[in-house]
Amino acid sequence: MDADIRSDTKTRRFKRKREAILGAAAALINHQGLRETSMQDVARKVGLSASSVTYYYRRKEDLAAACFQETINSLRETATRAALGTNAEARITSFLSSVLETIARIEKGEQEALVNFHDLRAYNGPTGEDLREQYSDIFRLVRNLLHTPDMSQLPRAELNARAHLYFSITLWASSWILYYDTDDYERVSSRLADLILNGICVKQGAWAPVALTGRIDTPSPEHGFPESYLRAATRLFNEFGYQGTSVDQISAELNLTKGSFYHHIDTKEDLIAACCERSFSVVRRIQDAAMELPADGWTRLTSAAASLMRYQFSEDGRLLRYTALVSVREDRRIGLQMKMDRLIERFASMIVDGIADGSIRAVDPTIAANAINAAINAAAELHSWSAGISADEAVDSYARIAFEGIFAP
Repeated sequence: MDADIRSDTKTRRFKRKREAILGAAAALINHQGLRETSMQDVARKVGLSASSVTYYYRRKEDLAAACFQETINSLRETATRAALGTNAEARITSFLSSVLETIARIEKGEQEALVNFHDLRAYNGPTGEDLREQYSDIFRLVRNLLHTPDMSQLPRAELNARAHLYFSITLWASSWILYYDTDDYERVSSRLADLILNGICVKQGAWAPVALTGRIDTPSPEHGFPESYLRAATRLFNEFGYQGTSVDQISAELNLTKGSFYHHIDTKEDLIAACCERSFSVVRRIQDAAMELPADGWTRLTSAAASLMRYQFSEDGRLLRYTALVSVREDRRIGLQMKMDRLIERFASMIVDGIADGSIRAVDPTIAANAINAAINAAAELHSWSAGISADEAVDSYARIAFEGIFAP
């Protein structure tokens, strides 16, 4: 009996330390990226020696894989529980509120941190393909939450686009909800669910955005990098992540030798920072063009958003996914984050104008602006879930839904 008690105590102690290690690693990866997170960093955060951490996970790749698996398990459980809802609205609201409740528990110290998926596509460990396939399984579970008789009649590409929109807005909330007090998370969840379900339009059928991409010049090269460099690097960073994109890949894309690459570019971090600046420049120019339209707030806002989503499919290339910011050194990241926040605030200002002139229904402008920003940003990988989708189809089956609601006809 005593031996059983000792064994049980040892098992619980092992599990607690393992959970603490996973939580510490997840928090560090979320803050500074997988590339910059070392086993020594994790050991220091939990007050253990590096050798003690390797007792649980021999390599950083094993630890990272375990972190991703924890998040996948949590989302799978959440989606499975939400699927018990009696209708699609209840299922969608349940999944969103459960995700935000988990974030609240983490912020309160009631649960260990879970890693974001920012670096999943860059993870090259032995279980990488399996983890990415499990992520796809979660996407399919989330897509099933949207099921209604009308939705089941949609082409698969359009249904995937709506599921991608909903899933992206939900996951992206983890990056901005931290600006709120945890006691307000329930209110935020309720307002965000309302936006997802009902959009921000006063009435259906008002969707008539003005195309603005032809009104802006190609942004001038930032930090002296040619535009072609920034386009190619943005595509690769979006596809493979910062860690998964090598200098060899970028050089090959540009038909340069590695020596020529370093002749033009000091570090890969300089390049990704320049890609951020380029994307911010595009967003600001299109926002400027929208604000100059002799139109109401709804038309200005929808024109800006639709044009930016269309830009993601243009020859000028995609916008850099904002998750790449975690790969930039912290002192540099603060300035870039501030610029992104200012762009989101400009969307909020357009929403306030629309509410004032009656073209947009009364919504929380800050929450709505963050949801719209998430939708625009996630359009960069829409092609992964809706293969072969065109720019016109993306604007109608993805951009419009962000404004008219997930079940809009």
